[in-house]
Amino acid sequence: MPMSATKAHHHDTIEAAARQAVKERPILFSGPMVRAIIEGRKTQTRRIIKPQPYQDAGGWWHFDGFRPKAKRNTGAQAGSHPPDEWTLFPYSCPYGSIGQRLWVRETWAQQLDGNFIYRADQENAYFTLGGTWRPSIHMPRIASRLLLEITDVCVQSLQCVDQQDAIDEGVMTLPNRFIFDQLPEYETRYLAWERDGKNGRHPIGPSPYERFSMLWKSIHGPESWESNPYVWAITFKPV
Repeated sequence: MPMSATKAHHHDTIEAAARQAVKERPILFSGPMVRAIIEGRKTQTRRIIKPQPYQDAGGWWHFDGFRPKAKRNTGAQAGSHPPDEWTLFPYSCPYGSIGQRLWVRETWAQQLDGNFIYRADQENAYFTLGGTWRPSIHMPRIASRLLLEITDVCVQSLQCVDQQDAIDEGVMTLPNRFIFDQLPEYETRYLAWERDGKNGRHPIGPSPYERFSMLWKSIHGPESWESNPYVWAITFKPV
């Protein structure tokens, strides 16, 4: 039976209210990762938990909360098991919980005609038709083109990422230039293979896990990978 105009209006009003009720938070992504999301090759991201949980001399684990020095601190927890075994800890994730949304901040510009463009799409990063590239941190909500829905949140130590996780992080979309800069010996083998007309087997490159490690070190520094921090492991899907 067709829905009456009154009922249809009421239904649309309820849907609009439901959308407004869903919590949305901003999250930053680099150009290559934005492209990976758009292409459907990135569905996970990992962010360092701040401050880090720690273990005291007695073997107990502590998380001092998100503002340990503030009068109104939130999220402080402690337990005898490591934080990745705390059942409720993922609900404290500052990026949100399952069903909530993330709007993506990326490098952007507003042209003279008022339209927004994105550096991740531009072959010539300096061509903005009258605009000026602006850092992702300054992107307002209205300029964002990507909205993601969180489908899972867990806590894990960084190096627990497996090969499939690394693929879902989008590392297989990293440009060859990045890989060559990290592994000059691989560049030598790859270029020799190209000079030979791509005869023979393709040179074996770094695994997804190795690529993820290289990407992490390039962003956070080698010491961050070696320290193996606890991270929020967030899985998402485009809305």
